[in-house]
Amino acid sequence: MNLEELARQFRKLPGVGPRTAEKMAYAWLTMEHREAEEFISTLEKFRRNIRFCDRCHNLTVNQDLCDICRDPRREKSIVVVESPQDVENIEQAGIYHGYYHVLHGLVSPRRGVTPQDLFIDDLVERITKEGIKEVIIATSFTLEGDLTADYVARRLRGLDVPVYRIGTGLPVGGELNYADKATLRAAFITRQKVGDQSDQEGHNG
Repeated sequence: MNLEELARQFRKLPGVGPRTAEKMAYAWLTMEHREAEEFISTLEKFRRNIRFCDRCHNLTVNQDLCDICRDPRREKSIVVVESPQDVENIEQAGIYHGYYHVLHGLVSPRRGVTPQDLFIDDLVERITKEGIKEVIIATSFTLEGDLTADYVARRLRGLDVPVYRIGTGLPVGGELNYADKATLRAAFITRQKVGDQSDQEGHNG
């Protein structure tokens, strides 16, 4: 066992390259014993207690529903996103005050990911049961994000609820994970109704 083996584990984290992984490995190895034990204990605790929300599939700790789904003051709208990280980014931007639905991936023929592999079926059920007034699809503007958005929009046809796609704030190929607050705000303000290219929202959401 050596530094390279430990660094290899850190490289499994998204966005961590070889040099960063090596720095992280060295930093952990040179921690005080108490700090290192606390670090490991925290990771193990979260790993044991974290789970998916029964309603929206966001991350939650030691409860069936996440804090957002438990909040009755939220607006009766749903933003459909790829990952829990997208939820966190939108929440931090302070641009939206409704509920979420996390797909945990995108439709990707080249990776063998089909719509059936994602949490799409229960989105339809949620809209009906929860009296949702608006759905905003906030997948990234990549080929896979567009494929997913198109599929979700088709599944929601006939439910008598307006469906929007986030707008021009994000460039083609852009992902929510890397968008700043101003970009997210622009994307929500310019969201466009699916199936009606001329209908754009001009309010702050």
